[in-house]
Amino acid sequence: MSNYELAAIQARVEAITPGAWEKTTDKLGLTFLLAPDERLGGVIVARITGSNIAEDAEFIAHAPCDVRAMLAEIERLQADVKRLDDYRAMWELRFGHTEDY
Repeated sequence: MSNYELAAIQARVEAITPGAWEKTTDKLGLTFLLAPDERLGGVIVARITGSNIAEDAEFIAHAPCDVRAMLAEIERLQADVKRLDDYRAMWELRFGHTEDY
């Protein structure tokens, strides 16, 4: 995945309604996702319909935090790859190129 694609994902995550989303079901049995709002106590982000309402709502409610965590993990892994590439380059400068490592 390119840095451009990762930046686009990051921008989408930053543009969504902030806060930890939670699923709720009203008295009529309708399922909604709520985002925190100081004035209103919560704002409806989405109404969930379909055959797997509870599972879909749970997945969507956790998606913002999950995507942020995955982006952070990708960033950490990219830093590890860079560190290992730098180490390999240093090794080659010091000992020459070898096919056995």
